[in-house]
Amino acid sequence: MYPIVSYTIPELVEKSSVHYAGRPALAMVGGKPVLFEELEPRSRRLAALLGLYGIAQGDKVALVSENRPEWGLAYFGIVRLGAAAVPILTDFTDEQMANIVAHSGAKAVIVSKKFLPKFSGGCKASFLLSVEDLALISGPEGFRAPTESEIAAATESFVPAKVKGEDLAAIVYTSGTTGLSKGVMLSHRNLVWNAWACRSIIVLNRRDRCLSILPLAHTYEFTIGFVIPLMQGSAIYYLDRPPSATALLPALKAVRPTIMCSVPLVIEKTYRASIVPALEKIPLYKNRFFRPILEWIAGRKLYETFGGRLRFFGVGGAPLAAEVEKFLRVAHFPYAIG
Repeated sequence: MYPIVSYTIPELVEKSSVHYAGRPALAMVGGKPVLFEELEPRSRRLAALLGLYGIAQGDKVALVSENRPEWGLAYFGIVRLGAAAVPILTDFTDEQMANIVAHSGAKAVIVSKKFLPKFSGGCKASFLLSVEDLALISGPEGFRAPTESEIAAATESFVPAKVKGEDLAAIVYTSGTTGLSKGVMLSHRNLVWNAWACRSIIVLNRRDRCLSILPLAHTYEFTIGFVIPLMQGSAIYYLDRPPSATALLPALKAVRPTIMCSVPLVIEKTYRASIVPALEKIPLYKNRFFRPILEWIAGRKLYETFGGRLRFFGVGGAPLAAEVEKFLRVAHFPYAIG
C-alpha cells in the first residue's frame, strides 16, 4: 500500500496504476481484465475527450450503466478533469433519470447501450456518450465530433486538474421514496477517507478478488467493492446479468472471490432454498444435540458454494433475517453487517 496525501480519487488512480502495474484491476467474469497500468492512460483519454466537448472543472457528468469496467474508467475520467460524477441507479424510471440530469445540471451523460432507451424521450444534457466506446450519441446541433487524431493530440497534452480533497467528487441521488430524489454532495475526502479508514477492517492485498454484484451508483458498493480493492491492488469482477442463482453460482466458481458485498436477499434465498431443505431431510437434525454440528457442516458447504475463499462477506441495505444470521454465526461464515 502506498501513502495517501491529498485524499482524492485522481491520486488513487495515478498511484495505483504505478504501484500495482501488471496486476488485473477490472474485468467481466470470464473476460479480459483491464490492468492497473491501464487505469491512468484510459481515464486520461476520457478526461481529454470530455474537455473537447467543453466539459470543464466544476461541471457535472451523469453516469448510467450496469456494473462493468468501463463504469470505473468513466468515473475516473470525469474526476481527473475536475468535474463531478453523478452516478444514477439503473432501475430508476425514465422520468426519474431526466429529473436527476436536470436537477444536477449535468452537461453530459455517459450511458451504456443497455440503458440508452431510458433517454429516448430526450436528454437535457448537451452531450450523450456511449460508455462502451465513448462514441458521441447526440450533441448540440451543428457540433462535430472530434476525430481520432484530435482525441490523441488532446490526450497527449492533457494535464489533470488540480483537485483538492474538499472538492466535490460526486452527487449521489437517493431512491426518492418520499418524493423526488435528493442529491447528496460528496467530496473526494468523504469517499477516500472512508475507504482509507476501513483498511484495518477490510484487509486486502494484491491476491484478493472481489465479485461486485451491487450497483456501483450506491456509495456502499462504491466504497467497499471499488475504492478499497483498487487502493489495495485487488482485482474486481463483474457479472454480465442480474445476480440470480443461475448467474451467480457459475461466477462464484470461476472467480472464487475473497471479498463480496451483498444485500440480505441473496444469502436468505440461498439459505431457504438450499440449506433448510437439505437439513430437514436429515433425521438427526431434529435432535438439538446434533443440530449445531449439522449446521456447521452445512455452513462449510455454503462456504464452498461461494468459492471457498471468502474472507469478508458484507451484508447491508436491509435487516438480515434473524434465523439466517444465527445460522451464519454457527457456521462461522465470514459475514459482516454494513
